[in-house]
Amino acid sequence: MAYLYQPKLRKKGCGICQRTCTRHGKRSQVWWVKYYANGVRQRKSTGTRKESEAKRVARELEGRIARGEPILPRADRISYEEAAKDLREYYQTSGSRDLEADHRLKPLDRLFRGRRLASVGPADATKYALSRQGEGKSNGTINRELAVLGRMLKLAYENGKLLRLPVIRKLKESGPRQGFFEREQFDAVRRRLPLDLQAAVTIAHTFGWLMQSEILSLKRHQLDLEAAPDGTLRLEPGTTKNREGRIVYP
Repeated sequence: MAYLYQPKLRKKGCGICQRTCTRHGKRSQVWWVKYYANGVRQRKSTGTRKESEAKRVARELEGRIARGEPILPRADRISYEEAAKDLREYYQTSGSRDLEADHRLKPLDRLFRGRRLASVGPADATKYALSRQGEGKSNGTINRELAVLGRMLKLAYENGKLLRLPVIRKLKESGPRQGFFEREQFDAVRRRLPLDLQAAVTIAHTFGWLMQSEILSLKRHQLDLEAAPDGTLRLEPGTTKNREGRIVYP
């Protein structure tokens, strides 16, 4: 069973006790939760001033205890940097989108570095979106970055490093771009690029793959331009959705 309470803050130089005390101090505006795990009493901050939100955190905590899921005693002290490191390691070990994640994390690092993860909420996501819009970034780009932030928070929650999972709302994106990039226009642009980028844009144009996460992570030895009839591209095992390697033909 989890119990909510608002602890009294320490009062320095109390005029009544003539010392630092908690008896005559003001109560914290942030709700804390007290619970027992494996027979040991634990206390931690819920990270919220709203009683209704604190009750939701307490219920989720009780559910974790009932299911035997791990709860770190310092979950309310996990920093953004630690969560970002966990996400980078997750992408590296799983072999999925590690390059794109690192690219998306850089602007997130600028705003959230030094913060406790438990303090990041919907209002912070809105502030981040406004900041990126001020830099001229499109809503689509911002949404991709917010998706990485959401994945980071979810991973921390799954690992017991976050007591509550905040809602990160996405922005409304503009409709699909109108018009087409005709073949003659594409060929004219490609001729002006270095040879390595010519190969990259050709793959993007042919298969519709994402440049940052799916093409620029490829190695030169995976591309065989001498293979008949128009060359081949070899995808290594573990880099595809079904984790199986394959040969791609244009």
